[in-house]
Amino acid sequence: MEGVQCEACHGGGKDYKSIKIMSKKKWKANPDKQRQMAIDAGLIYPKEEDCVRCHNKKSPNFKEFKFEERKKLVHPELKKK
Repeated sequence: MEGVQCEACHGGGKDYKSIKIMSKKKWKANPDKQRQMAIDAGLIYPKEEDCVRCHNKKSPNFKEFKFEERKKLVHPELKKK
């Protein structure tokens, strides 16, 4: 999203961005293993309570926030699931 980097929601990528973890080939072959490796290295899969820290009525740019709809805008690949 404009003005928001991945790390704002998923945490600092220094440790989980390595090719050992983020290899597309490895994710395709064993997504559960790679996902767990990424989480162990600090990747955050945000939940609604994480998002509403910023997306709340106290925000100067607040608009209605529906977690399930919004995450599909940020990650369009989730529409398939």
